[in-house]
Amino acid sequence: MRLHSNIAVTVATVLACFLGIVLTIALPIAAQQLTISLPHEATLNSQPPAPIVYSPLEMATFNDRPLEGNVFPDQRLAIELDPRTVIETDQLLEESIVESLDDEVIATEELCCPSGPIFEKYYYWGAGDPEPSNWTIGTGDSLGFFSFGTASEEPRTEGTLSSEIGLNWHLVSGPRQTDLPPRIYDLFYHWHYQDQITDRFSFEIGFRFGVFTDFEGSVRDGVRFPGHYVGYYELNDCVTLVGGVDYLDRDDIQVLPVGGVSIFLNEDLRADLVFPQPRIAWRINDQWMHVRGEFGGSSWAVERTTLTDDVVVYRDYRVLMGWQDVNDDGETTVYEIGYVFDRQLNYRSGIGNYKPRDTVILRSVIEY
Repeated sequence: MRLHSNIAVTVATVLACFLGIVLTIALPIAAQQLTISLPHEATLNSQPPAPIVYSPLEMATFNDRPLEGNVFPDQRLAIELDPRTVIETDQLLEESIVESLDDEVIATEELCCPSGPIFEKYYYWGAGDPEPSNWTIGTGDSLGFFSFGTASEEPRTEGTLSSEIGLNWHLVSGPRQTDLPPRIYDLFYHWHYQDQITDRFSFEIGFRFGVFTDFEGSVRDGVRFPGHYVGYYELNDCVTLVGGVDYLDRDDIQVLPVGGVSIFLNEDLRADLVFPQPRIAWRINDQWMHVRGEFGGSSWAVERTTLTDDVVVYRDYRVLMGWQDVNDDGETTVYEIGYVFDRQLNYRSGIGNYKPRDTVILRSVIEY
């Protein structure tokens, strides 16, 4: 019995030693299975670096040693709370970049894209610009004007200064009711400047120094200085604020305020809600059409049939419909037909004032 007991003790001791050796070897190997994959460069096409293996001793002192690479705060916290956590930073980075790209695509899709050679930007056509050729139809007491001019419009681009001498010639049909001369003229010097101050703010100045007369009466009374100053502030690609003044220098109205907003509702529809020239424009295929309002008229020094000098002021309101035609050089000709109403012809002397009947106007405008 004593022999058997000694043999059992010896066997147990050998087994215990063998188990201890096995545990001593196995524990470090198991610890090496804990790996941390640090983030690589933020590029989807790049290859991630090889993982770095930390032992339990290194993990225990993780906060006391500098980290290699870029470890985000949430990764550091996860490691501190549970060293056994394996963080796949590559997957998190890819998801973040995809979400960012999606946001940019959505933001781009929400922006409207203005296009079309005539309506890429809003420009105010005011008293400082030469008048386009037009025909206000009228006979007898209806009062008509056939007007054409020699001045041409320069392309409106930032930093452009244009100046020239121009002449508008107005052939008057009627009226029999009062003694308006059959021919009146606008001889003027035109000056226009436009520039971009910031990425969003631009302005333009239009100015005319001229003599508006029949060259029969007192030319001095026909000297006028019409002009306008208008600023444009782009809130974004779709919305532009417009503000300024239009100096008419006429007996009836000296100054008109200019103000409103130009909005691209989409790439084929825009609304220029700007006083005193509101306009709605839309595109059909490659052509733009529009409907707009206008405050028209002018003033001239004339000689009456009694050989007395006087100043006459004509004004009206217009609703016009137009469409564009673009040539190969990018020059755009706009053709318009409109209804003219609330017409008034008034003299400084007050003699011969009357209201002509409503009529129709035909006009062509060359723009760039």
